[in-house]
Amino acid sequence: MRSKGRKPKKRYRTLRRVVLLLSVLMVAFIGFAGFKVWNTLHKTYQPVEASSDQDLPIEPVKKKKDEPFTVLLMGTDSRGKGDRGRPDTIILAAANPKTQKVTLLSIPRDTYVEIAGRGKQDKINHAYNYGTGTMLKTVERFLDIPVDYYVIINFKGFEELIDELGGIEIDVEKRMVYHSSDARINLRPGLQVLNGEEALGYARFRHDAEGDLGRNRRQQQVIRALVDQAVSLRNLDNLFAMLDILGDNVQHNIPPKEIPHLMAQFRNLKGSDIDSLTMQGTSTRMGPQNLWYILVDKEERQRVHDELVARMDAEPDVQAGNDAAPPLTPAANQQLASSAEVRERAGGDDAQHEKERPDWLDKLNELWSMIF
Repeated sequence: MRSKGRKPKKRYRTLRRVVLLLSVLMVAFIGFAGFKVWNTLHKTYQPVEASSDQDLPIEPVKKKKDEPFTVLLMGTDSRGKGDRGRPDTIILAAANPKTQKVTLLSIPRDTYVEIAGRGKQDKINHAYNYGTGTMLKTVERFLDIPVDYYVIINFKGFEELIDELGGIEIDVEKRMVYHSSDARINLRPGLQVLNGEEALGYARFRHDAEGDLGRNRRQQQVIRALVDQAVSLRNLDNLFAMLDILGDNVQHNIPPKEIPHLMAQFRNLKGSDIDSLTMQGTSTRMGPQNLWYILVDKEERQRVHDELVARMDAEPDVQAGNDAAPPLTPAANQQLASSAEVRERAGGDDAQHEKERPDWLDKLNELWSMIF
């Protein structure tokens, strides 16, 4: 009788030990994953470099809930550490959390602009040579739109990221063939899965009658496909590998503690939620070296400005689709004008706060917010 009475207790103790062991393993795994995310976010964080007409780095303004924000996306041909590279791809992303829409505006790298703080005009991607601060200010003044954040990824990281995702599905528009010292493009038309090298070639190709206009459209097509593929990611092994890739090849000025909040606002983002905005310009040769430039007149810049402000200021029941844009309101203009001035203030306290290392509970909360 005693032996029979002891078996249930023994089984209970064994079960309790198993549950305890699984709990410890789960906490350890979540802790490791949380540290991995935290480490990547802080490793890639680079405050905006001081611009030519400002002594201190520009601190981004903390965004309120449902407040629209902009991100300047840049793809560079950097070959690694120590090589700054040049922005080959420049896209301004305007995000509206209320409508769950993101508008992408591609800015051709040869666009002729006033370089902020330098007192001269040149191609817009040359502003990057003077630092991220000068680059952001140049875009701000060109479009009269505040640029809140920037994200830079080099070509190597772009290729590795797509390869880690298993490629992206793209309906290639036409036969594309081009060979140079740093690019080999050989694509046939039709729906297909492109690997990293092929996707990069597809996004960079401009050797046809459309030139930069066609390339800008394809860049946005690749971003939509990348978003759709990324949101379908379910394998944690891929997630850790992606974090390693991002940590080695990405640079941004989004405060690490703000990233989970911004990502949570768009956790259900799909490629179909990303709209396009096209800027028209005229290609011409000019200057002592007879180089190609793209000229954008004031009327076109104003049209693009108005479209961006309208989409960022839109409400869910107003913005119906890609072409629907509510009329520009004076309040929206005032809001963007004031935020551009506020953004230039140096936030000493905020900068010090960002340098503080969050404790382990903060790390787990950040991981939880980003994944779930």
